[in-house]
Amino acid sequence: RDATMECVLSTLQKHDISGNGTIGVDELLKILSALDQSGYWTQEKVETIMKLSGADASGRVELTSFIRALYDDSNDYAAVRQDLKAIMDSPTWDDGSYAPLLIRLAWHSSGTYCQADGTGGSNGATMRFDLEANDPENGGLAQAR
Repeated sequence: RDATMECVLSTLQKHDISGNGTIGVDELLKILSALDQSGYWTQEKVETIMKLSGADASGRVELTSFIRALYDDSNDYAAVRQDLKAIMDSPTWDDGSYAPLLIRLAWHSSGTYCQADGTGGSNGATMRFDLEANDPENGGLAQAR
């Protein structure tokens, strides 16, 4: 894994137009679009990745921080499961449980998949973006998003 990280870091360093060991949204989008020409990588997706990687106010992130964020496997899924269990039963919500709402969100998220161009669906969590969120068929899902 360390060798892979070094290889990716080396590739990104070659495209570091700033020369200061950082990468910006435009540079990363250009690299990802060249590697994956399917159109999957959009400006919005790359901006989200950059924010999660600790981008500064100018939208740039240190290459080493970016690589660490990509290969970080320290996510605590057990804690996420516990948080979900804790909010499932909610006496203040509708019938006392968020479970039916989250199942409906999953159903509607999967239903946005377009086989023709490979967009939508649960992969990429597109339901959180205005285009999907404001679709009339997805009404009432704001609390779940």
